[in-house]
Amino acid sequence: MSPMRDEDFVLAGRFVDGELGEPERTRFELRLSAEPDLAQEVERLMRTDELVRREAERAAASRASGTRGEARAVDEVSRRRSRFRLLTALALAAATVLAVLGLRSLLHDGPDRSRTVEVALAPSFESAREWIARDPDLADQRPPGLDDLRGANEAPNVDARAFVEAARRVESRAFGASQPAEMTATFYALPVRATEASFVLVFAFPSRGTPLRHWPEGDPARLEAARIEAGDHVLPGPSFRLVDDPRGARVEYQRGFLVPIGAGRLEIVVASRPASGADLDPALLVPGPDAAATRARLAAAGFDTRTLFVREP
Repeated sequence: MSPMRDEDFVLAGRFVDGELGEPERTRFELRLSAEPDLAQEVERLMRTDELVRREAERAAASRASGTRGEARAVDEVSRRRSRFRLLTALALAAATVLAVLGLRSLLHDGPDRSRTVEVALAPSFESAREWIARDPDLADQRPPGLDDLRGANEAPNVDARAFVEAARRVESRAFGASQPAEMTATFYALPVRATEASFVLVFAFPSRGTPLRHWPEGDPARLEAARIEAGDHVLPGPSFRLVDDPRGARVEYQRGFLVPIGAGRLEIVVASRPASGADLDPALLVPGPDAAATRARLAAAGFDTRTLFVREP
């Protein structure tokens, strides 16, 4: 476990004590689904509160009466017991909120429970030039096939296959220790790591506008398009792909999912389930009226869900 930052430790304590207001509490709950170390610290704090509560109850049960000092001790124990009863109620309420949001209760399942699919959030861009410029390892590379990367007098300086491999390594870095649950971008992509063949569904709920299904693509979508095999993937597809035609090997750029103009803020629900179970119900490909209803329906169908946010610039 990596050391917690002081500010995160304070946030965890305020969360356990029920002192976070909206929208700070919602943002913190979303971080719990994406940061196992933070979730483990919250669980530890809740266990500590429970132990202290039990100690207070035992002290109250064995208290003696007859002196003023003892009466003050009894009052103090009673006060502490009431406080920790409140903390326990808040902990249960937090677990209920997490379940409604489709993030699964960390108090019951624990932060280390296994998932067949890991999902990260990554920015995408209008042009390949912008995408490449963000990474120091790729910034000066000019592969063949991407005319907007070079001027008329700039010749390619890197092999197309080597560039595609390098770009995929950059995309795989999204599975590092720090995974944002929210970002600002015009386009976004979802690096996905699956330990076994799985169904993956992606829905987007704009602050203003109609709910969307971002994955699988197509209308009507083919059910098999929602299935991915074990390994690393990027949805809707790798940002760069290799094309081999009579002109030789070259690369093509693919943008990520578009954040609709005027959407404001997209609430993205990513659902996954092993493909070894029951067949996918076509009705699950249709988003519900809102994110909460969609998460609840997917959870009932055995899907693990995560929630991410992308703000329109």
